[in-house]
Amino acid sequence: LFMIMGWAGLPCAVLWGWIADRICRTRAVTAILALQAVSFALFALWTDSAGLTISAVLFGLTIWGGPPIVAVICGDMVGPVAAPAAYGFLTAFHALGQAAGPYVAGRMADAFDSFTGAYLLACGVAVLGALGMVLLSARAARPTVAQLG
Repeated sequence: LFMIMGWAGLPCAVLWGWIADRICRTRAVTAILALQAVSFALFALWTDSAGLTISAVLFGLTIWGGPPIVAVICGDMVGPVAAPAAYGFLTAFHALGQAAGPYVAGRMADAFDSFTGAYLLACGVAVLGALGMVLLSARAARPTVAQLG
C-alpha cells in the first residue's frame, strides 16, 4: 500500500497546482481535504484489499498537493512580507496535530480494540478543514472596502 501511495503521490503537487490555477486555490484545498476525508473513511470502513487500495491512491493523490497551495494562500491573505510567518504559524499547529495524533489514535485503539475510530476521527478533522476552507473562500470572495472604494 505504501508503494501505491508513493507512486500516486509523485505527480500530486504539480497536478493540484494546475487544478488550483483553474478552480481557485481555496477550492483546490477544499477538494484535497474532502478527498482525504474519503480516504480516511474508506480505510476505516472498507477494509478489504480493494477499499484499502482505493484509500491509498486517494491519499497519495492528495498528500503533497496542499502545502504549496496553502503557502500561496498565506501570501494572498497577508502579503509577501508576512507570508512566511503566517505559513510558519499554520505549520506549528499542523505539527501539534501530528504530535498528538498518534497518542490519541493509540488511546482510542486501546479503548475500542480497533483503529477504526481513529480513522473516522481523522475523517472528521479533514471534513472540518474542508468546511473551514469553504468559509475562507466565501470570506475571500467578498469585496473589501478598498475594492469598493
